[in-house]
Amino acid sequence: MARLIRVLSGVAGGLALAGLATLNLIDQWAVYDRVLVLPISFGPDHSSGMAEVALGRNDLASATRLATAALQRQPLDERAARVLGTVALIRGDLRTGDRWMRFAGERGWRDPVTQLYWGRVALAGGAVDIAAQRADAVLRGQSAQGPSRAEAFSILRGLEGTAPGRAAILARLREQPAWAAGYLPVVAGLDRQGIQNRLALLSATTRRRIAVSPVTFTQLQWSLLNARQFATALDVCHAIAPSCEAGRINNGGFTNFDLSLERGPFDWTPIPSSAIELDLVGGEGGHGSALRVTSSAPVSTPIIRQFVMLSPGNWRIRGIAAGAHSPAPLFAEIACLPTGSATARPFPTKVGWFAIEVTISAGCTAQLLQLDLASSESTAPGGASILLDNIAATRTGPAERQSRAIVPGSR
Repeated sequence: MARLIRVLSGVAGGLALAGLATLNLIDQWAVYDRVLVLPISFGPDHSSGMAEVALGRNDLASATRLATAALQRQPLDERAARVLGTVALIRGDLRTGDRWMRFAGERGWRDPVTQLYWGRVALAGGAVDIAAQRADAVLRGQSAQGPSRAEAFSILRGLEGTAPGRAAILARLREQPAWAAGYLPVVAGLDRQGIQNRLALLSATTRRRIAVSPVTFTQLQWSLLNARQFATALDVCHAIAPSCEAGRINNGGFTNFDLSLERGPFDWTPIPSSAIELDLVGGEGGHGSALRVTSSAPVSTPIIRQFVMLSPGNWRIRGIAAGAHSPAPLFAEIACLPTGSATARPFPTKVGWFAIEVTISAGCTAQLLQLDLASSESTAPGGASILLDNIAATRTGPAERQSRAIVPGSR
């Protein structure tokens, strides 16, 4: 705390902003209280808790009276001190507000609102290590839910915009905190710069050999896709799997394909069906691997899908379908994001293979490609299995250049 006070002495603007953020947080908790999860525990003397509720309702006079009464009974009540500090800051008395909040902060890490206040002040004053420390401490506490969690994440996002701020977060991530799984892959609500800041943070974890769960990068891809950052999502995938890039089918040979893993949008994703069985076996001629598909469905049934990024024009998707008694056992469905249109139709080919002609219109930046297996009767008598392998996309017109962004792990 002494270091924080030295660093922030004279940072009046930071104190005022942190005071407003504290009031907003308490106001959110007042709403949160209606669903019975308010992180306020009333003891034998209810004054400090009642003071917090009054402050949440912007009743400054009652908040002051109740907090003062609480301190008269319990002179070390940090919650009551925080209420008095917040009231003073709201009224523009920065000196008094700073004194009360300093007292509350010195009482330990138990009160999340006080710690978040000092986190905001530290962020405004450039004390990035302290800001990260306060946010991390709140997120590790039992009260890290609802508004306090959102405010702590907001402080971390404020740190991501500079190299020193990211370094302060990395120091916390090195300890493998549980909150990282709920923070790192989420980009909802971030603008383009905020997304780039998050990617820079994740790139730094790779460079500094800070372990990040592969699931985090999978969830990040979905989050970016939902934010319509298609190219960036693809680049994150490419950093993990080199075959994941524009104009290609990712993992068309089903190498190391694990049916039990959580998958990203540009990975093959099985479509659950009681009439379809999938398993991984050796590829044709004993080389590599292939996906064995067994169907007992009397109608055409979806089997797998993945997002792709094929540029506007005509494409041919082709692959092995060994064991089929029909030259075209597979059909395709394709949908466009964010706009535009795409069509898919079977293309004549030899037995044991399948081919599909695809036409992509302008505005169709990304596509969801789904492969459907023909009915069991048309595939083979009794619904025998087929092996899928070596699925690839070829542009039948001139290829278009696409730029790449810097992403975690890319070189």
